[in-house]
Amino acid sequence: MAEIDVRVESLVINGMESFNRERFHAALSGELAQLVSGGLVSGSVQVNTVRVDVSGSLDSYSAGIQVAQAIHAQIYSGAP
Repeated sequence: MAEIDVRVESLVINGMESFNRERFHAALSGELAQLVSGGLVSGSVQVNTVRVDVSGSLDSYSAGIQVAQAIHAQIYSGAP
């Protein structure tokens, strides 16, 4: 199983009514693990900025999934 290390230096979430860090982290790590399970781009990968528009009614878990999908899209945008 591939291992991925994601470090978030800064996370700004505007417009959400409430935020649960644990649920967000669980969704982010679970979704990203599922998305990259087919193989990782070799070497080191850096994602500088990920933009995700969320509505106030979106819960922390769903926001984590959307952020994971945006990270995945950036990682693989330059991959063959």
